[in-house]
Amino acid sequence: MAVYCEPRTDAEVFDEIGGAKHILLVGCPSCANVSYSIQKDLPLYEFTSAGLRAVGTGDEIQRLVELFAQRGLDVDSWLPGIPASLCMLDEKARNDLFDKCEHIDTVVTLCCETGTKNVGDIARGKRVVSGMNARGLLAGVTKAQTGKMVFDKRTLYIKRFVFQ
Repeated sequence: MAVYCEPRTDAEVFDEIGGAKHILLVGCPSCANVSYSIQKDLPLYEFTSAGLRAVGTGDEIQRLVELFAQRGLDVDSWLPGIPASLCMLDEKARNDLFDKCEHIDTVVTLCCETGTKNVGDIARGKRVVSGMNARGLLAGVTKAQTGKMVFDKRTLYIKRFVFQ
C-alpha cells in the first residue's frame, strides 16, 4: 500500500516560495513516484546502467528544475536511491540531504506530508514547501516489462481520505 499524492499547481508552489532565491527540489522515489506515474501514465521505474530510475518523480523534478531556472532561481535537486523513501531515509541519505541543504534557503518537496516533515527535520531552519498533497491510500499490482516496471491500472484501488 502507498500514500496517494496529487501535485499542487506550479502557481501555488511559486506563491509559497515567495522571495526564495536558492531552491532544492527533493523527490520521493516511492509513493510520490507511484502517484506521478499513475497520473501521467508513465512506468514506475526504468532499469538503467546506473540502476533503477524513478520515472514519475524524476521527470517532474527535471520539469521543475527547468521551470525554476527560467524564472532566474538557483535550483538544485535530490532524489534518493531506490528503495528509499523520504519518510524513511537511512543515515547516509539523511547526511547527503543535510549537505545538499547547506547553501539553499528553501526546499520544495515532492512527497507526502510525512516525507515533508522528515525533510524539514533534516533541513533544520530552512523553509520547506510541499509540492504535493496526500489524498488517500492506493494499492494494486506492479509488473515487469522489458526494461521497466509498470503499474497494472486494472488493479488500481485508491481510497481517498475524507476529512470532516
